[in-house]
Amino acid sequence: MLQAPEPKSAREYKFLKFDTHQKAETALNEYAADGWQLVSYQAAGDSAAITHFLVLSRGEAASQPRSMGFR
Repeated sequence: MLQAPEPKSAREYKFLKFDTHQKAETALNEYAADGWQLVSYQAAGDSAAITHFLVLSRGEAASQPRSMGFR
């Protein structure tokens, strides 16, 4: 059975995009100092142009353990 979406919580998410890993690292450290946590990091592109993506979250943790959406 597919799990119904969780009710809205106080958790916030941010998706950030950078053109260098130095900018991504600097931003991550600044956001972490403000209470944000890294959820995911991805780099995409080729040797000529690599884009760096960060997904961050902060706020109240979910009241239920994580699942894949099935019960």
